[in-house]
Amino acid sequence: MEKNIDYSRPTLDMANIRSLNSRVYARKFEERGESLFTSEQSKVMWFLWHNDCMTTTDLSIATGLAKNTLSVMLERLERNGLVETEDCSQDKRKKFYKVTELGASQRKLGEEISAAVGEIFYQGFTDSERDQFERYLKRIVENLRKADND
Repeated sequence: MEKNIDYSRPTLDMANIRSLNSRVYARKFEERGESLFTSEQSKVMWFLWHNDCMTTTDLSIATGLAKNTLSVMLERLERNGLVETEDCSQDKRKKFYKVTELGASQRKLGEEISAAVGEIFYQGFTDSERDQFERYLKRIVENLRKADND
């Protein structure tokens, strides 16, 4: 007898996790008050803190944000002095974004907030459960990327 599986349930759960996670991040940013960027912008800042320079396309792929959403976000970050652009020497049509000194000074705060949310996220998990969960998530991401590229 074949088992009837409801594949919509995990998708709804992931959407709920994403929504709740975003709200908790936003609240943590509000509580700290000293942040020069929003919880949504922290996604972009995280990737720029860990990479010397990235294009809009690179950031779109890394964050999952649409290019038009990302462009507005990058403009605000640049206007606030947290990132700056640099022209590509090989292709003048490309712009690279990188963190400024002011943006770099916000890294510790961003990491502290991320760690606080991570503690909430994994509350009650053993190390083994956390590791297993993250392996499953990576497999899901790989499966979705493969399907997206087909």
